[in-house]
Amino acid sequence: MLAAADYAQEKSVKPPEELSLALKCQRWNALPVTGGILDQPAGLVERMTIALNTYEAMRAWSARDVTKDADFVKNYPDTWRIVQAVMELRNG
Repeated sequence: MLAAADYAQEKSVKPPEELSLALKCQRWNALPVTGGILDQPAGLVERMTIALNTYEAMRAWSARDVTKDADFVKNYPDTWRIVQAVMELRNG
């Protein structure tokens, strides 16, 4: 989660493996292993989903109008929960 957040906020030049794979899957509209979701290695789809959701949430947070944080929190509660989780992980 932190690696995806760091990449989203340009604190890292290389995305974590799960994010890189999720972005490729999104771009090509395909899963990494043929045969569907159940044919993927155990936990891979969940890790890809967490990485992609974190990446997108942190990109949105970084692009927000900082003078309207309250509006962001109100209008994007799911995104805000991810941002909060990242902040908690970073701050211990």
